[in-house]
Amino acid sequence: MIGQEADEAIVAENKSKLGGKLDAYEVILSKQAYVAGNEVTLADLFHLPYGAKVKEIFPELFSSRPHVAKWFESLESRLSWQAVKDEITSST
Repeated sequence: MIGQEADEAIVAENKSKLGGKLDAYEVILSKQAYVAGNEVTLADLFHLPYGAKVKEIFPELFSSRPHVAKWFESLESRLSWQAVKDEITSST
């Protein structure tokens, strides 16, 4: 992102760690709509900025987990997130 070469070993290690976390989320989200229950909370919204970037770079991390994908798509479709994203895009 900043014009430097990535250390692919570190990328692979961190991608694997994130995959493990998302596997746990998949289990949680198979039982409820959001991370902390059936209502959206800050625990969910916290994931939007970095999650959007991860999804852009490694979409398979989300698409291979149907409950995670559905959860994150519901967060990304929120009007408040769209407004923030549009503001960021227009200011760059």
